[in-house]
Amino acid sequence: MNDGKNENNISPMIRKIFQPFANLLSTSTYINLSGKGLILPFYHTVSDQYLPHIKHLYQYPNLKIFEKNLDYFLNNFTPVGPDYLLDCVSNPEKIKNNAFFLSFDDGFSQFYSEVAPILQKKGVPATIFINTNFVDNKSMFFRLKVSLIIDEIKNNTPTKASIKAIENDLRYAGIAYSSANDLKKLTYSDEELILKIANVLNIDFSEFLKKEKPYMSTDQIKELAKKGFTIGAHSKSHPYYPTISEEQRIAETNESMDFVIDKFNQPLRLFSFPFTDYAMDKTFFDKINTDLSFGTANLKSDSIQNNFQRIGMEVSVNEHTEKIIKTEYMLFLIKKLMHRETINR
Repeated sequence: MNDGKNENNISPMIRKIFQPFANLLSTSTYINLSGKGLILPFYHTVSDQYLPHIKHLYQYPNLKIFEKNLDYFLNNFTPVGPDYLLDCVSNPEKIKNNAFFLSFDDGFSQFYSEVAPILQKKGVPATIFINTNFVDNKSMFFRLKVSLIIDEIKNNTPTKASIKAIENDLRYAGIAYSSANDLKKLTYSDEELILKIANVLNIDFSEFLKKEKPYMSTDQIKELAKKGFTIGAHSKSHPYYPTISEEQRIAETNESMDFVIDKFNQPLRLFSFPFTDYAMDKTFFDKINTDLSFGTANLKSDSIQNNFQRIGMEVSVNEHTEKIIKTEYMLFLIKKLMHRETINR
């Protein structure tokens, strides 16, 4: 999920103006004009299930739509793994070749049960970026808690007294309540308030973790690694990096990668930034020990050679993957004309 800003990003207004024209050119034409054949699409989850902890955060595709997405990628690009990206770092000319690097953030259990079988059937490698504090369902990303609260409010009408209590709690956080979606304004530092609101609605997060198991277990991740899937880190607790200290960022980054290397015997130190890598300067990159890292600024270049920007695919379940990718290519060409195609740190 990309809730953060991205340096030099195209404004929503420009995106809205140009998006309807994205399909005027073929994918191959966009690749030739941009000189970028390498794309890095990413998802959080794919499922045919109703997932209340995710439903109000991401527009995740069902399995049928996901297979269609993969068919588009496979018809236009060659699937690659992290080793290919390392080659691109030492030989940037390879970025011109048609290739796609697929990844999934957060380590949700649907990857093991629903996604992995499809990827194996189609011969597509993928990297799973996990939040190490959430492995084995030991704890839970704060935004998943928010989604569960929103789901409860929308689907099981709370009492007037409960709504009044929630309004008062949010007011102390500087949030005016008009609908359940206002709860999305709660942040990483609002964990105690989120728990207080959950108690008003009799939501037990510990019970949900125990019963529903939204995250993969250690054994499931080890099994996926044996099958050839790559495991990377996505921080320990999924904070928004621009709002925490430099010391915390470094600890969240390096310690989560240490965990992945030690626990799952991975050969590379791979890290995808939670939310965004916005505002992370060169000094920070010099302090983290990564082979490859990943942001969420869509189709862009980066002055940090081994930091790759990925394209979020959960824009809309009704929007075909081809249009999403072509829109990003069109916007990249516009950025190029404006000399804003590269994030300079």
